[in-house]
Amino acid sequence: MRFASLPLVLGLLAPLAAASPATAAPTAEPAPSSLAVVVDREKWSVDSAAGDLHGPVESAPPNRIWLSNILPNRPVAAPAVTATVTIDASGLKDLVDDIEVPCDPDGDLMGVCEKIKQVERGTPRLVGAVKLGRAKTSKVGVSAQVRVTARTEDGSRVEQLISVDVPEAGIKADRTLLPTKGVGPGSTVRVPGGFTNHSRTAQSQVIWSMELSRGLSFPGTFRNCTSSKDSETHITSVRCLVRGPFAPHKSYDLDLGPVQVGDTAMRESVSQRVEGPYNSDGPGKGPELTATPRTRPDSSVVEDFGRHRQLRTTVDTTHSADIVATGAVLKGKPGDRVTTMLTLRNHGPGEPAFLLGEPGYASRNRALVLVVPRGTTVVKAPHTCDAYKTSRPTGGIDDPLGSGRPGGRSYACETTDSFLPVGKRFNYTFTFRIDKASDHAAGRIEALEAGHPRAGNSSAALVVDVPQPMSRALRAVVGSALLLLCCGVFFLIHRRRSAGERAIPEAEEA
Repeated sequence: MRFASLPLVLGLLAPLAAASPATAAPTAEPAPSSLAVVVDREKWSVDSAAGDLHGPVESAPPNRIWLSNILPNRPVAAPAVTATVTIDASGLKDLVDDIEVPCDPDGDLMGVCEKIKQVERGTPRLVGAVKLGRAKTSKVGVSAQVRVTARTEDGSRVEQLISVDVPEAGIKADRTLLPTKGVGPGSTVRVPGGFTNHSRTAQSQVIWSMELSRGLSFPGTFRNCTSSKDSETHITSVRCLVRGPFAPHKSYDLDLGPVQVGDTAMRESVSQRVEGPYNSDGPGKGPELTATPRTRPDSSVVEDFGRHRQLRTTVDTTHSADIVATGAVLKGKPGDRVTTMLTLRNHGPGEPAFLLGEPGYASRNRALVLVVPRGTTVVKAPHTCDAYKTSRPTGGIDDPLGSGRPGGRSYACETTDSFLPVGKRFNYTFTFRIDKASDHAAGRIEALEAGHPRAGNSSAALVVDVPQPMSRALRAVVGSALLLLCCGVFFLIHRRRSAGERAIPEAEEA
């Protein structure tokens, strides 16, 4: 082989190497540090009260800190170590509110967790968690660091940095109408508006938008605004291009004028936001809507946005809606299938809307509850009605049978439209099977719309009418009566015949 003489060469060189004074015994390689600091997030975004550019305000989850004992790429066991961990979050003092640091009893944002013992390989030990509230709105676009340092008793040291940044929030609407009650139909309500530039750069213009529910209308004719009404939900959308410039971290107010309350308005809503480009439906012909610098906040300014991207408020009028439930009679014999229509009718004067979530989305609401009469079974139900096993819908995880399923003991039915005008009805057609000849109990339907002016007509009975068979005693009485009646008839016929026979000879003699 090519390397067959290699052992001989090494054997000849070995004595020379041993005799050389310049050759020292090899020293042992120092053991690498086996300690590591692990965190949930090395890059940590914390929203301000205004949220960010892409969504609503999110609460920052805790960032946990772990101490781990590892020895990368080495198959030997790492010894158990004892360490002290220092968490320096002092750089967040002017950035974030409500900061919690582990092992920080004096609240100076410098935590020292001493002698964390027996950190064994493969078993990370939890040191604690850094918790942050919301960032200051004036600090959007700013970042800082949390420094986590672990030191062992032999002087080894490892470090982990957590980068904390406050994302840009852009321009946010922050001034609107407070929830209002007792508004008279046919009147007007003034809706304040406003926004704040939470970015670090000036903005040359913004697009402000407002959505009004069915019972409200926007009579404003600003030439820099357009409006349109949705054909299904009757929601009015208003869009305005408002020109700046708008300085960083400055707030501005809008004078939107009055909003008209309709004659059938009931529970209405207004939402506002500042958003991006839009498709124009044509401008108005009146004055231009302008923004003026805000000198001081008033009661209409919103400080906390929560989880909502747009401002929304409610306008409740003095109207109510008289929703009348109409019951039915299930008439038939055992085994018969009876189809009936259950209805809810709006007698006014208000028109309730059934919109959930943000205006513009016609999510359905629950409108009716049906309690099935005892002794009957639903064999066909509308797809808008959820079947339940219990005699009253509970919403429990094991209770629902599904939408439109037969065999339920109760049903919760959704609305069939986004609103219920005066004089109109929601109709629900059910088919029942009559199971028994007796032991029936009336069912019930109930309207779920709140605030009925006459609560007595918001529910109605569902009655089962089954012809009852005659009992043995009743049959005997009826039979005896029929027998006596037949005997009486026979006696009268016989008597008339006898009288007729006597009258014939007398006539012949005459």
